[in-house]
Amino acid sequence: MAWIALAISSTLFTGFLLGWILKKPGAGGGMIGASVGLGIQYFLASSPDAVFWSWVLVGGTFLLGLITIDVAENLIFDRWGTRKRHTGEIVFEDYNETNLDEVHGQLVAGLPVFYLLSAEDFIARIIWLIFAFVLFRVFDTLKPGPVQWAENFVPISINGNGVVAFPIMLDDTVAGILAAVSVGLLMLGVNFVM
Repeated sequence: MAWIALAISSTLFTGFLLGWILKKPGAGGGMIGASVGLGIQYFLASSPDAVFWSWVLVGGTFLLGLITIDVAENLIFDRWGTRKRHTGEIVFEDYNETNLDEVHGQLVAGLPVFYLLSAEDFIARIIWLIFAFVLFRVFDTLKPGPVQWAENFVPISINGNGVVAFPIMLDDTVAGILAAVSVGLLMLGVNFVM
């Protein structure tokens, strides 16, 4: 069961992929997770039902993250121990290998694109989704005020009684919301000018 949770929360082990290639555990896991989210949105971009399916995926990935991340990160800790981030920081939780939170964040970031552009505007949807991807990665990496608050919302402790998945999902949700608001305002601004 733990390996199934790991497969889900690492988006079919893509969170391990770049780290395995670079021989650095978890390296690029967040980037790959957000890229998986962008790939899903690419397939939705030509659908007239993109808004509906986006909300289904946003809700589904959030719930799956809550269910699987605790189990997966405990398995990672038990099997491989702590992780060292690119910053040199040793972490006991929110490993880069579990990247479903980044998939979720990207799905949130792209929501206004599907609301403000129709399926006939496929190319424009793709361009704005890429812009949402860039903004989401910036907010997720830099963790400005609200994102940092969300990440620290509940103390996380692997050695206590497991990871608390809620803040792991929440910080990417907030980063996605910041990106979505930014993209939505920019799209409305561009439409107003044109």
